[in-house]
Amino acid sequence: RRSSCWKAPVRVISSHEDLRALLGQSLGPGKWLRIDENQVRLFDLSLQRRRFGSCPAGGDPSASSAGAAMIDGALLLALLGRFRSSIEGLSFDCPSRMNIFYGFDRVRFLRPVPVATVLRLHLRIVEARMVEPETIHVVYRHRLEPREGGTALLADVINRIYVP
Repeated sequence: RRSSCWKAPVRVISSHEDLRALLGQSLGPGKWLRIDENQVRLFDLSLQRRRFGSCPAGGDPSASSAGAAMIDGALLLALLGRFRSSIEGLSFDCPSRMNIFYGFDRVRFLRPVPVATVLRLHLRIVEARMVEPETIHVVYRHRLEPREGGTALLADVINRIYVP
């Protein structure tokens, strides 16, 4: 058993070469995080869900009618950055003029996620290439795993890193 002061070595990703070297490798898992009722309520209020409707993760409307409140899929996507920052021993420190979120690809809600579910992130880099002399195109595969096992969400997140 490790002592409580033991820290995992930090893996610093600071270049295109570092990203390419990690293609396909697991960069997690992250810490277990609970999505509680307060987070869901704040998210619903911020998007005025009463006016626009909602879509539970997993796309199963019968799940929410069975009595358990479900987490909206858009909230799961919005929390991916928080889940990503929970991965210990991983530091993205690529010098850049700008680092932008470019979009989502292959987003799949594989099962409904009840409020108060505890989840963790499994992260992989599935693509890292130069698209222009000073622009790195990176695709991160995010997989959210409930504590009970299985997969709740799969999403590829695309970033563009504009290097100096």
